[in-house]
Amino acid sequence: MSSIGIFFIKVISKLPFGVLYPFSWLLTNVIFKIIPYRRRVIEANLAGAFPEKSKKEIVSLRKKFYSFFNDLVVEAVKSFSISKKELQKRIQFVNMEVAEDYLKKGKSVIIVMGHYGNWEWAWLGYALNSRHACAGVYKPLHNKKFDDYFLKSRARFGGKLISMKTTHEYVNKNINKKPFTIGLISDQTPSPKKGYWLNFMNRGTPVFLGVEMMARQHDMVVIFLSLSPQKRGHYHAKMKLITDTPKKTPLGWITEQHTKLMEKTIKNKPQFWLWTHKRWKHKIPEHLKTNRISKNYPPSKEDKIDY
Repeated sequence: MSSIGIFFIKVISKLPFGVLYPFSWLLTNVIFKIIPYRRRVIEANLAGAFPEKSKKEIVSLRKKFYSFFNDLVVEAVKSFSISKKELQKRIQFVNMEVAEDYLKKGKSVIIVMGHYGNWEWAWLGYALNSRHACAGVYKPLHNKKFDDYFLKSRARFGGKLISMKTTHEYVNKNINKKPFTIGLISDQTPSPKKGYWLNFMNRGTPVFLGVEMMARQHDMVVIFLSLSPQKRGHYHAKMKLITDTPKKTPLGWITEQHTKLMEKTIKNKPQFWLWTHKRWKHKIPEHLKTNRISKNYPPSKEDKIDY
């Protein structure tokens, strides 16, 4: 079954966008009206993030998100065969030199992104444009054949993917060699006891400290990468330096900075963030260590959303 699935992905991926995007329209306007994928989760997330919006506005945002989400599915399939020329046209880096200048000086870099816009294209585009080694952190697929195919296709432009479990091993092995970039998605949900709690999108939210701890341990530059959708299937990617002296920052500062930047990006155009995940399913634990709670975070009794 895996081989058959991969075969169909390869065939569909070869189709032009002019053929693929109508399938996205079909998902949005037909299938999702019959089977509304995670509608309750999406609307609960949107309502918690934008309490000032009316029910009508939340429904409108949900519909806009569905439209983008289905485009994202199409673009993800196209990623398996997209050409360098096509990718360069669809992902344009505004200020690649922000990272490249540090790499030229021998400083390794952490790129922080979120599930916003087409983050996969952003990483493929970064690997294509960078003159230095780069590795993106990902969660391996359960199916070995699909995982191998995924890894091979995502390495076509010079970058590589490493599993979450081997991230520290990779960094420890390479940090004293040639400078490199490692890319991480920051807006995933850790366990409530291990995360760093802060205010994010009007909710108490635990955030992974991995970016910060890695940067502080290895003195790595931290840069936030944001995507700005221009038109259908086209994005501008822009980098913002968070710090080049991570060891001088207090615990939690780096995490708060990249989380605030992600929040600002989402609020600007919320339909392009991945609202399908249950990111606010946890409540802040009692007796949590104070260094795991932001000083700017007042614990709330409404931290948990009932989906």
